[in-house]
Amino acid sequence: MTDFPALLRNQRWFGAKSRHITSVEILDSAVLTGTTTLLNLITNNYAEGLGETYFVPVLKDSDALLDDATCLSILGLIENESRIPTQHGNIQGCRSSGFPNAAPNLSAIRRVKTEQSNSSIIFGDRLILKLFRRQQPGENPDCELSRYLTEHTQFRAIPPFAGSLEYRRQGSEPYTLAILQGLVPNLGDGLNWTLEQIRAGHPVSEAFAKLGRRTAQMHAALATFQPQPIEHADLLSLADDMSHHAKQSLARLDRELPGHEILDCFDRLKTLKPSSLRIRIHGDYHLGQILRVPDDFVILDFEGEPTKSLTERRAKHCPLKDVAGMLRSFSYVSYIGIPDETTRHNWEVSTCAAFLDAYTQEAGNATFLPADPQAFNTLLKAYVLDKAFYELNYEIDNRPDWVRIPLSAILASQHGEDLP
Repeated sequence: MTDFPALLRNQRWFGAKSRHITSVEILDSAVLTGTTTLLNLITNNYAEGLGETYFVPVLKDSDALLDDATCLSILGLIENESRIPTQHGNIQGCRSSGFPNAAPNLSAIRRVKTEQSNSSIIFGDRLILKLFRRQQPGENPDCELSRYLTEHTQFRAIPPFAGSLEYRRQGSEPYTLAILQGLVPNLGDGLNWTLEQIRAGHPVSEAFAKLGRRTAQMHAALATFQPQPIEHADLLSLADDMSHHAKQSLARLDRELPGHEILDCFDRLKTLKPSSLRIRIHGDYHLGQILRVPDDFVILDFEGEPTKSLTERRAKHCPLKDVAGMLRSFSYVSYIGIPDETTRHNWEVSTCAAFLDAYTQEAGNATFLPADPQAFNTLLKAYVLDKAFYELNYEIDNRPDWVRIPLSAILASQHGEDLP
């Protein structure tokens, strides 16, 4: 029997290396057609805290995705919409309109080595398969929204959805095991491309104006997917949640900040008149989630914030949450790439303005945004500040030397300066 704890500790995608696994339960398994690979759903139980479920294909006690035959067989399940019976359910391949009609040669396989929480395989430079390693019951939002945008809208600034792999069991929601998408030739992700432009002294405002338009078009397309009106109770709950997050973050600082002045930004949400929609959004929108293609951008990875539950990641929000995430991303890239404070500030102001002006112009009178400019600005500032507090918590835990980046935005709000 496979020593799962030992196998998991050697995988980049296993996110609980610091936790002690007390036992492993195999929830279900099946032999992959045409191979001796076992497709396993396992639950790790830990000495402390809740257990986690992982999708772990195994061949000879090793990660089966290192085996080309295994990868091609998984691709075949999706291409042929095949079904494999498991001990308690089945694994079903699902093909979509984004799968190439003229079957190209897909046997040339490359593995994406930079993947962290998932595993990605490239077939013939045409398709990319992403296995979701950590599993929860319910459709993964990356699969759900990619499918919807490809099959039901005209928005094309995403990799085309080609199919998925699902685990189905009676009495449970399906698990999304993998998503298959068209591979997009590109010039790099948005973060690295932007840093290259900064170092070369090239202007980026025109490019990010186009990104602002694409972002508005994305939200317009997502707004057709079962939108809901924002009620006054939603604004009250949002204000309370943001204030709670801020207080928790402020309590972790080793310095005093007059929190009540900062929290006023959130309290103002309670006075707004509801006038927009809650829609499905990207959920983790930043420069690392887009690709630069010649004279345009392609938006990736609708999975949402990986630390949140599937229910939270599938929730509907005001789309300004995405806008705030991208604005904060501009702030981060400016800190990384521009050492001079004045130059950095000017770059950030101009870039954010180009993005935001293009976004609002493209959105026009869309019902998914507040019609009142004051309400728009109040919501956007609250989301930007909330994102800065999220970043503050992350940096305290992971990169203490970077705490100054979100903290500068928080201090700016304290003094009434515009965010980000």
